[in-house]
Amino acid sequence: MAAFYPLAYTAEQIGGRTVSVENLTPAGAEPHDLELSPRSVADVQSADLVLLLGQGFQKQVESAAGHGKHVLLLLDTSGLRRFPNGDPHVWLDPKRYELIARRIGAALHRPAATKAFVRKLAALDREYARGLAHCERRGIITSHQAFAYLAQRYHLSQVAITGLTPESEATPQDLQHVIEVARRTRATTVFFERLVSPRLADTVAREPRGPAAGARVSLAVELRDVSFAYPHGPAVLRDVELAIQRDEFVGIAGPNGGGKTTLLRLILGLERPQQGSVRLLGEAPERLTKRSRIAYLAQRAQLGIEAPATVREVVTAGRTIARGPFRLLGAADRAVVDEAIGRVGLTPLTTRPLSRLSGGQQQRAFIAKALAGEPEVLVLDEPTAGVDVEAQAALAELLEKLHEELGTTILYVSHEFGAVEPYVDRLVLVSGTIVFDGPPSELPAPWHDPSHVHS
Repeated sequence: MAAFYPLAYTAEQIGGRTVSVENLTPAGAEPHDLELSPRSVADVQSADLVLLLGQGFQKQVESAAGHGKHVLLLLDTSGLRRFPNGDPHVWLDPKRYELIARRIGAALHRPAATKAFVRKLAALDREYARGLAHCERRGIITSHQAFAYLAQRYHLSQVAITGLTPESEATPQDLQHVIEVARRTRATTVFFERLVSPRLADTVAREPRGPAAGARVSLAVELRDVSFAYPHGPAVLRDVELAIQRDEFVGIAGPNGGGKTTLLRLILGLERPQQGSVRLLGEAPERLTKRSRIAYLAQRAQLGIEAPATVREVVTAGRTIARGPFRLLGAADRAVVDEAIGRVGLTPLTTRPLSRLSGGQQQRAFIAKALAGEPEVLVLDEPTAGVDVEAQAALAELLEKLHEELGTTILYVSHEFGAVEPYVDRLVLVSGTIVFDGPPSELPAPWHDPSHVHS
């Protein structure tokens, strides 16, 4: 017994003629609101195996199924890496869908059929990746916010008219935002499900496609077909394609000499590619109109940690840079400085000279300096250099906390990434080109950082 179509399809494909599968959600019905007849309740309770998403996706079905070894709650599958907002639509990412399929296959005791179905999902994943690799537009305008897993997998940016459920209502502000994005990106298509009224999609589609002044860009960082070599030297980077969405926490790593530092310099506009294009917050990075939107934390060796300045003075300098050197800081600015110091846990050390702090505390002070400028993107270059393992772990936990609380895009560049591996949304590994780009759970074993072991 399967709660709705994706689970029924998987069971049918793996079980074949050995199983009889019933899909509880009729075609065209909204699965979130499914109400069971007394007959269906009895069928669920007598089934040999019940496949549910769980976690309240279909409350009445979950209540009827109860608990037991014959009930699989598939949102509890290990390794799914669900989004914090509770989005249940994990099956739209073939790699996450594979984890669910393997669990269903194990329950059906069909290992060979499971492997065959997983190969189909892998082929689908490759087809998606090839088809979307060179799209002119990376944004997708959707009827409701159900496609985030697909967007993350293929480096797209979802712009949704309504929320996670089809029946959620769009506010006028939501609709205006979508219309502005459609104008700016010159979108040609609005994707909507049959369960959703096409009225709002039609409203967006009918709007003219002129440019919208001041619309926010979807991507924080975008590199397209980028190649680079230093003068009179061999190619350092070749054919780099990279798209980092706003609010992502991304680790960039690779061997020494592999090009990760050069990649960072290209992103920041310190170098220009011989081929391809680089965009930072929608602009050429060397011409970024407001540099304070980017906070760059250099390697500790370049930070001047011996300067006789206190924590407050260092963090205040970050606020001064953002506001401009000729503007006096007011009470609101001082409050921002205090908040930044508090966020990194250094309030008791506000008046202590930087030179009297530990390596980990110094890094926290410079992160607070960056936060005082209220940046949209925070870039950290080898932030754990010269810091012990315990301090590295504490720093990684701090960055995860800041990412969750502030929604800042974080780029963590280091040859040691084990500390942040449990927290980043993606790892990008660079060795002449991008050799891996995906969630840490899919990282090939030889690439894992041996200096960190996670329980």
